[in-house]
Amino acid sequence: MLAVVLLLLTATALAHGTLLVARAELNASRAYAGALEDKAALRARRDEALAAGLDSDLMRLPIWDVAAVGGQAEGVEPTDPAWQPLRVRRVGPESWWLERAALDGGSRRIGTSGLLLWWLDPVSRIRALGAVVTVGQGALVRIDGSIDRLGFGLAEAPLDAATCDPEVGPAFEGVVPDAVATGADGSAAALGLLSFEDLVAGTSVGIAGTGVPFPSEWAGVCSTDEPWNWGDPERPTGPCGAHIAVRRTADTLHVAGGSGQAMLVVDGDLQLSGDARLYGMVVASGVVTLEDRSELHGMVVADGGLIVGAGATVRGSACWAARALRAGATEWMPSPTPVPRLPPVSP
Repeated sequence: MLAVVLLLLTATALAHGTLLVARAELNASRAYAGALEDKAALRARRDEALAAGLDSDLMRLPIWDVAAVGGQAEGVEPTDPAWQPLRVRRVGPESWWLERAALDGGSRRIGTSGLLLWWLDPVSRIRALGAVVTVGQGALVRIDGSIDRLGFGLAEAPLDAATCDPEVGPAFEGVVPDAVATGADGSAAALGLLSFEDLVAGTSVGIAGTGVPFPSEWAGVCSTDEPWNWGDPERPTGPCGAHIAVRRTADTLHVAGGSGQAMLVVDGDLQLSGDARLYGMVVASGVVTLEDRSELHGMVVADGGLIVGAGATVRGSACWAARALRAGATEWMPSPTPVPRLPPVSP
């Protein structure tokens, strides 16, 4: 009888212990499921904010300052993770950290869901390039004309201090960059995390063949949808004075005279001839060639190389390059983009 009682007590204790362990596991599972739901809700808010586009005012946010982004979600309670606003902290010239802003409305702590973002900054890109002309490894470079880099940080005519990018003056005052440099990774045709393919895909207006850029106006209004209307750089107060064209081409492009201000993405070679005057920036997969009396004011990134003929000139200008990059960035990435995760390093 005593043995039976002891056996029953042992079985009861084991059953009770099993029940306590099961309850603990159940509570842990519920807590883990709740945490996953909270994090999923936070990630959904984060993705919604990115899809909607973050305010361009964030580009003017001082480094280490924080701004709230994404309003309160509709139809949810303040204790719901979806209610939580997000905040973005600028951690570098081109880097932002996006995360949940605070705890929930009660005492429950929600795990932070953060994401590192990148946003092209024209001044940072110009500084990173470090030269008026950047070419690919082993590319052809022949300079029979001239590359002028002494006025790189100045707002020279037809620009002035008011029309130059306001961040350029303080950043490049007295800076004299290299005339020609090789891309850091051997390939030049990229801008930060934006590959050349990204630039081509993100530029909406395409052109091809041979043409002469000109300011196209109608009744005092600039016709910005005209492919060969590249603004009016030499009449900054005219109807097309503020228009900076962003153009791409999938083949060789020949600019045979005229003048314009543009951000050109050329998947091939670029040729300037006659008295062509281009103000802005060029990113080309092929060779950029200047012939006759042609001029290019700004910066050049040419993976295939550069040829400057006798009588032709490349005049380095951070002002023109920054204006062109800012115009291009509005198409390529109107708001920050997540930084791709790096693959794990093999031991």
